[in-house]
Amino acid sequence: MALRGFLHVNHLPAFKTFLIGEGYEIEPTKGNYEVLRARRNSEPPLIFFERGTRGGSITVQDVGNGWPMARKFMNIRRKKKQKKGPDGKFLEKVG
Repeated sequence: MALRGFLHVNHLPAFKTFLIGEGYEIEPTKGNYEVLRARRNSEPPLIFFERGTRGGSITVQDVGNGWPMARKFMNIRRKKKQKKGPDGKFLEKVG
């Protein structure tokens, strides 16, 4: 099953940097719809697709490590946008 609408095309450069930091190597894409292909050691590659001409979101495969890595990236990204007070509770959303 594929998950659509979770990761936006605008996040792709930051997501590539995140994957490199996690030990993945970016590989050349194959085909017209692939926007990112990454591999770590002997694991199967993570492949992300763009959905035709509509653009906007990237399709994340639910197979392998693609979905967990995308979710981890988005969680880190969301936490950086939130501001915490001295008691550890969120005060406001920034941005």
